[in-house]
Amino acid sequence: MELIQLTPQLHFIQFPVGHAYLWHDPDGLTLIDTGLPGSAPHISAAIHQVGHQNADVRRLVLTHFHPDHIGAAADIAGWGDVEVLAHHADAPFIRAQAAGPPPDLADWERPLYDQVTGQATSEVAQQPPAPPRIDRELGDGDELGFGDGAVAVAVPGHTPGSVAIYLPRHQVLFTGDAAARTPDGTVMGGVFNVNRAQAAASFRRLAGLDVAVACFGHGDPLTDATAAALRSAAERLPADTGNAHPGALHKVSTVARVIFMCGPAGSGKSTVARQYERQGMTRLSFDQEAWSRGITAMPLPDDVHRDIEASLRARLEDLVRAGSDVVLDFSFWSRRLRDDYRDLLRAWSPRRCTWRPTAPPCCGASATGRPATATTSSSAPNSRPSTSTTSSPPRTPRAR
Repeated sequence: MELIQLTPQLHFIQFPVGHAYLWHDPDGLTLIDTGLPGSAPHISAAIHQVGHQNADVRRLVLTHFHPDHIGAAADIAGWGDVEVLAHHADAPFIRAQAAGPPPDLADWERPLYDQVTGQATSEVAQQPPAPPRIDRELGDGDELGFGDGAVAVAVPGHTPGSVAIYLPRHQVLFTGDAAARTPDGTVMGGVFNVNRAQAAASFRRLAGLDVAVACFGHGDPLTDATAAALRSAAERLPADTGNAHPGALHKVSTVARVIFMCGPAGSGKSTVARQYERQGMTRLSFDQEAWSRGITAMPLPDDVHRDIEASLRARLEDLVRAGSDVVLDFSFWSRRLRDDYRDLLRAWSPRRCTWRPTAPPCCGASATGRPATATTSSSAPNSRPSTSTTSSPPRTPRAR
């Protein structure tokens, strides 16, 4: 273990496999991930080295369920009044209530996977991690209570419930395994993903954040020209994510379902969209993307609005082309806006598009050959659509 100070409030706890990070606030410490089983004494030594006690740890945030990130979580959770946080989609795997899904390895990843996981598998076999408790299950955009406004950024793909942590005021990003850095310093998207399309879309989302310090689960942190490095890596991602090495084309055999959430402000669109998210769909939210960037004042300046909309459209394209289901948690209050997104989906899946809005003011769009589904913002998923209308003012995004 090596302890490296990155900023006055941030220390990097470097392990051979699976790093941890320590954030300092006046009221205590926050630990991001824990490394492999058996790492707790090393983390304790790091905490004492910076002049604190184990009891100063206030919270532990787990980026995903893999043992090189949660290995010492149960030990650290027992140090005192430690709140343990993880994304709701990975919570059953962290608690050992269910087996986590294996990665969908491309052919080029298999030799690397065998090499990288060899050491970790050996250590885990010798000392399997005890399942920790989880005190708080996170959703996208949840505030975490440290770092002057740290927020959870859902980055599914590496695992279903991978989560990054973003501190907008400090421009610090903890990526988990949604991103990585190679020994030569190259930033790249994470590998060994359960859903490659989601992973690519998640990486592009992180690349849209204003970041000065990026803290990776694997590879050294980046503190210089960080935002540019993330953007460059996002631009290098293949347009499609197939079985061959990145850059090769892959024909997607599955098709996507895209649900448009329609309705005025306060009608419950996000509540229903989150229910779809819990069923396995990827939720893209305009407001949430703004909040994850530390932007809370509305309406947004035009340039910021355009940037967020472009980022969401790029992520949507990645997901649709790969056949992943998506719920768009926008305010599709204008026919022009709905038609605009229908045209995008037709362009991305020209041979598999039929459109049938079935319940004004809410409509669904399916990038498949089957009829589109409809969902109201005031009903639960799979319930019968409402036909009521309203004249309440819409929320962003604006029709253009």
